[in-house]
Amino acid sequence: MSTLGAGLLLASEPSFPAETAVETAVETAVETAAETAVETAAETAAETAAETAAETAAETAAETAAETAAETALGASGSEAESRFGEAGAEQKDAEFSGRYFGRLDLFERSEPHFPVLIEKGGFVGARFRMDREFCNISVCCPSYGNSVGSLTLSLYRWMGSVEASRAQKPTARKTFTDFPDNAMLPLEFEPLSGGEFYWELDGAAENVGVWMVPTSHEGVVSFLNGTEKPGAYEMSAGSEGFPIPFSGSRTLYSKLTAPPLSPPETDRVSAENGTLSESRFSERDLFADTWDAIDGLGRVLGDSETLGLPRKKQVGIFYWTWHEGRGVADIVPSSNAEILAKNPGIAERPFDPAWGECGPRHHWDEPLFGFYRTTDAWVSRRHAQMLSAAGVDAVIFDATNGTLTWMDSTWTLLETWASMRRDGFRTPKCAFMLPFWRQTHLRDSLLQLYRDIYRPGKFRDLWFYWNGRPLVHADPWVIEQALHDETASPEDRKDWEEILRFFTFRPLQAAYALGPKMPDQWCWLEVFPQHGYGKRSDGTFEMCAAGVAQNHSWSAGDGHVGLAAMNDRNVFGRAYVGPSEDELQPGEHLHFAPDRNPRKDEPDRFLWGENFAQQLDRAQELDPDYLFITGWNEWTAGFFAKWMGKERAFPDQYSPEFSRDLEPSSGILQDHFYHQLVQGVRRFRGVRPQRAADEDPVYRDALRDTLPRDAEGYGSLRLKNETGRNDIAECFVSHDSETLTFRVLCADPLTPFTDPGWMRLFLSVSLSGERPHWNHFQYVVNRIAPDGKSAILEVCTENGWNWQEVGRVPMKVDGKTLEVQIPRRMLGMAERKIDLRFKWADNSAGDGTDGEILNFYRNGDAAPDGRFLYRYFER
Repeated sequence: MSTLGAGLLLASEPSFPAETAVETAVETAVETAAETAVETAAETAAETAAETAAETAAETAAETAAETAAETALGASGSEAESRFGEAGAEQKDAEFSGRYFGRLDLFERSEPHFPVLIEKGGFVGARFRMDREFCNISVCCPSYGNSVGSLTLSLYRWMGSVEASRAQKPTARKTFTDFPDNAMLPLEFEPLSGGEFYWELDGAAENVGVWMVPTSHEGVVSFLNGTEKPGAYEMSAGSEGFPIPFSGSRTLYSKLTAPPLSPPETDRVSAENGTLSESRFSERDLFADTWDAIDGLGRVLGDSETLGLPRKKQVGIFYWTWHEGRGVADIVPSSNAEILAKNPGIAERPFDPAWGECGPRHHWDEPLFGFYRTTDAWVSRRHAQMLSAAGVDAVIFDATNGTLTWMDSTWTLLETWASMRRDGFRTPKCAFMLPFWRQTHLRDSLLQLYRDIYRPGKFRDLWFYWNGRPLVHADPWVIEQALHDETASPEDRKDWEEILRFFTFRPLQAAYALGPKMPDQWCWLEVFPQHGYGKRSDGTFEMCAAGVAQNHSWSAGDGHVGLAAMNDRNVFGRAYVGPSEDELQPGEHLHFAPDRNPRKDEPDRFLWGENFAQQLDRAQELDPDYLFITGWNEWTAGFFAKWMGKERAFPDQYSPEFSRDLEPSSGILQDHFYHQLVQGVRRFRGVRPQRAADEDPVYRDALRDTLPRDAEGYGSLRLKNETGRNDIAECFVSHDSETLTFRVLCADPLTPFTDPGWMRLFLSVSLSGERPHWNHFQYVVNRIAPDGKSAILEVCTENGWNWQEVGRVPMKVDGKTLEVQIPRRMLGMAERKIDLRFKWADNSAGDGTDGEILNFYRNGDAAPDGRFLYRYFER
């Protein structure tokens, strides 16, 4: 074993220079050689360092000297220098350092003692693991028991919820190894894969072959032997080519940014307090939200993997506003245009009616679901993360397009809240900034602030959204390039601008809705149908396109002009607008400026169905870009102008429920209809994982800490409070036999007394057809009436709405954090047929209000899953 162990360590030694001696040499070079070189001559320092490194490398200290040379050259002049990493086995080549880093991550504890696991003929071993960013190879250490004879096949799959489901699909990559050396690292290379959950497997064993294992499990990795979970971790590594990043003058930041972007990455150890890295490891709790069912308030059923397809390598971003803060929020009484329009019939045609108030203060188009909140409200930030993550959104893009305003109070609140959620294992969306359009010089002031406050110190790095390996920013780099020629600029500003140009991936935005791309790297934020593809490649594919809910754009405004218009002008492209394709244009019409083609546009409240957004999502499917950007989430307000784009008393960006472009649910007529349209659209664009059947023993998870109280300032003098959070639901389980269905729920803390109002209710849906009486498609409920501690009351809906009648009592058991309810199958009409049902647990959802309001699943207590979502339990 000692010989085998030595051979193993030699074969699998990492290729990155993280040894103590190297770090000491590098730090010394940075602290001394760099200072000396700057004072004397950067060129001399670089040459001397390079020569010294070359001579030493030829003899005994190649790695240390090369590292010293590289760091000296970088520290002295900021230019790139070459360094050579140490060898990691005969088959691994030296990696040249030229702004890219090749890293390898061990998914086992190397310091642990190890032992071989024999793979029997017909047997298989494997492990489930998660990667945070792209990776391009894996390798597994395998003994051939001294004779270098035998064969194994190494396969990589996307994780599909179970070993059985994962290995049933076509592998992403596969390779067979025959007569390999004893204790070899068997490498499997493939085109770079995006992050996610994966499963690797070794099978096809011939002769005596196996895999090395350590007894200690590795966080984020689950090992299997012949499909059964096995303690410990197999000796497996993953490799990735890192991302290009400049030397910024800070070795701490440089070491962070050039670290291999593999899971579990250092970035996932982010502190919620100040954004710095902490020692605890991040371990994600996958909620499998893309497998949840739902029926929205219009009766639309969410698609699943059978109707929408399996996951594809796509990303989705959404426009997000942090501007609900500051004096413009604190000094006004919130005003809802939806309320003004409802209380004053015909007022839309009376722009000078006193009911509109004076021009100047912002108006909401309606009241948000969570009230007239400020974005400094952490309670709201937490719910936004849950809703957007459940929708499949990868990134939020902050609006910082208004002058130099970056709304940092709200930004810090969101970053701190989302970092805290990530430490609890919840994968929030990532974040990036959208700066002013066009080549406005004040753009550089905003970018300089963001770079110095967030990016250079590495704060909240796990929340940065990357594109092409660098943090994304929507800004025109031309403005920064011109700043370098500003003779009045300070040396510090010049240095930072140089770093900024190398630090970010720049994607300036096309502001116009119909012009399309005018620069190679240009993206867009909102367009009218049919949208353009942006970032076109030589093979005809696109980087991105946009999809919007509505557009402040008119085919014939009140003064006769076409194009950009206030949302309360005439013939504006609202939520119900449907545009013609080029083939459908009539004589005299122009693409992007044509009259509404919606055949049902005159129906009352037709805008609830969102045909504008639906058409834009269809166009996105047709263009099939890598990234879909959606406008928008929570703008909510617009200024009230005396005149804008020819319209007197104008609301430029938002006006009413029909003429607005937010997807966040409202307390008014739109409810959460557009949120569920978002979920469906994202699922269709990205694909979803298959739902897990009963024989896979699925665990149904819910986000943690969503029962924290709310106490925050709202618009004006409003104080928004919510103390309905009580039992924090963590996980749910279902099992069955021939007679009984057993539902068990686990909470984060011991359950409160069952005598509490609205305590731990279980809602059941046995049919989605709508033929049976239901309350929001639930036909049964448990615990609507308080239980007695040993039994609970099962009720059935007698007519549509909150109308229930007792079916009978069912056994119930409370044990600390756990509640269990057993329901006879005959009570649900499932005695003689396969089980197929949806369910939801909810605690204190009514709060201080009344029962029967479905939107309270978002607002009050805790619901698992959130909102209208449902877990599904079914037999194959």
